[in-house]
Amino acid sequence: MVEIVMNELSYFANITLSSFYFDVNKDCLYADRPDGIERRRVLTVLDQTLATMTKVLAPVLPHLAEEVHATLHGPDTSSVFTSPWTPLVSTRRTREIAA
Repeated sequence: MVEIVMNELSYFANITLSSFYFDVNKDCLYADRPDGIERRRVLTVLDQTLATMTKVLAPVLPHLAEEVHATLHGPDTSSVFTSPWTPLVSTRRTREIAA
């Protein structure tokens, strides 16, 4: 089971994010105004993605997950293991998953 989760996360990070999402949105991230709405939308999605991936990786890579969590929320925050799990709403699913 761990192997399946790790393979899916690796595929998501390397193919979906890197090859598709970053390629489509890199101009927005680099060229748009820092307070522009499109740039803020992309950053919000990336922030939510990182937070979710950190929680999913935590049982397998606890030290990495704790370091990422502390970097995102500050060194004085509680552990990633005490943060609540937020289920994804159905509108966030891809067409492949929904089909």
